Amino acid sequence: MLANSALWGYLIKPLKDEKEGPQNTQNTQKKEELGKISDETFNERKVNVPWMPFPMTLLEYMMQAMEHVSNHRMQLFIWLKLSGEKLNTSHLYGMP
Repeated sequence: MLANSALWGYLIKPLKDEKEGPQNTQNTQKKEELGKISDETFNERKVNVPWMPFPMTLLEYMMQAMEHVSNHRMQLFIWLKLSGEKLNTSHLYGMP
């Protein structure tokens, strides 16, 4: 489980696997490892993160990480639009 800090580092660090395509392999491995975590552990286990002065649950951490990535996606989208790229909201949300 996530009591092992090396496993937690494995889940959040990028993996390099050139054979099957790095992104696909990363996602598969991370899904498998996250699938091993019980709902109780996910909702109650506290972790310390360097940028927060207090522990947070795994659920809180994952929500914060998703929001963080979403903010960067919006920043990139706006920068590309201002640079003259032909984009619309369907590109932002990954819709065809």
